[in-house]
Amino acid sequence: MKKLSTLNLLKLTLPLMAATELFAATSNNYTDTRLIIKFKPTITQQKLIDSARNKRERLLDKEKVEAELMQKLSADKIQLFSKLAGVEIVDAAPYALGGRVITFKHALTEAQLSVIIAKLQKIPGVALVQKDELVNLDSVVNLNEYNWHLYDKSKYTGGQSLVYKPGVTEFYGDDFFDGNSFVEYKGAGVTVAVLDTGYVPHPNFVSHLQAGENGKYGYTFIANCSERGVCPNPPAVTWLDPSPDGLDTGNFLNDDDIKYYFKSKTKTENSSWHGTNVIGAIIGQGSGIGANTGGAPDAKVVPVRMSGKGVGARAGYFSDIIAAMLWAGGIHPTIKNPHPAKVLNMSFSDKANNYDQRDSNGCPVEYLEAFNQLNDAGITAVVTAGNDNGQNYWLKAPAVCKDSTKNVITVAALNPLGQLASYSNAGDVTIAASGGDFQINNTDGFGIWTTTYAAKQEYSSCSGAACFGYGWKNGTSLAAPLVTAAVADMLSANPKLTPEEIISILKSTAKPIAADKRIAFVDKLKSKGTLPESVGRLDVIKAVHAALVYPSVK
Repeated sequence: MKKLSTLNLLKLTLPLMAATELFAATSNNYTDTRLIIKFKPTITQQKLIDSARNKRERLLDKEKVEAELMQKLSADKIQLFSKLAGVEIVDAAPYALGGRVITFKHALTEAQLSVIIAKLQKIPGVALVQKDELVNLDSVVNLNEYNWHLYDKSKYTGGQSLVYKPGVTEFYGDDFFDGNSFVEYKGAGVTVAVLDTGYVPHPNFVSHLQAGENGKYGYTFIANCSERGVCPNPPAVTWLDPSPDGLDTGNFLNDDDIKYYFKSKTKTENSSWHGTNVIGAIIGQGSGIGANTGGAPDAKVVPVRMSGKGVGARAGYFSDIIAAMLWAGGIHPTIKNPHPAKVLNMSFSDKANNYDQRDSNGCPVEYLEAFNQLNDAGITAVVTAGNDNGQNYWLKAPAVCKDSTKNVITVAALNPLGQLASYSNAGDVTIAASGGDFQINNTDGFGIWTTTYAAKQEYSSCSGAACFGYGWKNGTSLAAPLVTAAVADMLSANPKLTPEEIISILKSTAKPIAADKRIAFVDKLKSKGTLPESVGRLDVIKAVHAALVYPSVK
């Protein structure tokens, strides 16, 4: 590959503003308005990318170009951007697809922000300017009942119920276990990345977290100190580099958080430990009384923390998510991952129309770019359809990106009766899997039994074995990791499978869902969601068997 010349992104002919006090990366007047500015490759850089002889070389060339496009803005560029914006900017953080994240000293209205975006978009060498969207995790709720989701069918064995009859009512799961034995391939040799709030070292899965070269597990991609929960001098804001270790230190909001940083919030919130719930559903070891078993207990998980404190809490910013995606797949331009994942779990979603630049299917173009790079590296992404009580999946991102890519699996959730869950979004998703339900005829609900953590606020506020427990959780956030586990099991059986082949196998081996089960329960949520006949229920044993023999039936 050719050596790149020194960056010369913008041929600036506009007069620079008079000397003014430029912002440092710390400001006492923080606003959470953030923009992504993505730069076009120079002619030389584009020639380098176009000269690649294969997918691997193209990925390496793009990494090199993106690394150069991510460099800090010069003082001259900051002055120019500030003059065009009409307000001083802060060069806050890198953007992993080749650009920078900027913010502003003063609060801005939506109208002002729209004007600024239009002006910055006209600068020579700028490819894209968009808001750095806040993306919410698809929440989970505490519930009851055990590992019904791992079976094909099982009998309800709980207490007295107005809906379920003990020993009679059948629960429908995803067929990791056929009643006699667990699926033969359980994820051995496969690395999974969970992009979420991070991890706690739960004894039921810590032995299957993948340690990095520094002995720590995963990485943190949260650029803003307030969202990471580590601001040293409130209300000042510091912008941070990504750092080794994806430990979840808590996404709680206390009075000081609200006072200094999240003023739109009206009450404090406890930590969710959402990432720990998701990880347990994938690699829980079933070790100990009451311990859960994950769907791929022999796999390894790399926890990628991209979700901390935020507006609405338990959310991640788009620029952090993109950086986390590329690092998880081993294709980040500047930060190497010694253990790239073959499958990514992404249990979060956002309104697709929050993104101005989308393709003809509605997929935000920057998600599309990241997914395509991951596909070139042979990496599959499992995403949630979302929890909006029956909305169509194509209203959500990244869920809608399944229609534009070859490696995105969008997952809807089913309740224990095998029916579309009342909260789950629907439409022509890739597949449906068990997610539990918290309302069935306004009476009973049953979730996914998984790992939990007892601390209400900081990770360090709880100590001892009693902190690590188990609980009932539900949501498309729990359906997605069961599909992620299934993909890991399939890759363990046949490591040569491509993402496109994985999706084909999952769909062709899925069990049909009866017409009356494709309509969600109409409870107090008033869900109107439906699944088309083309969407089936996950069948892991069949999928793994098909994966094992796939070349012979291709």
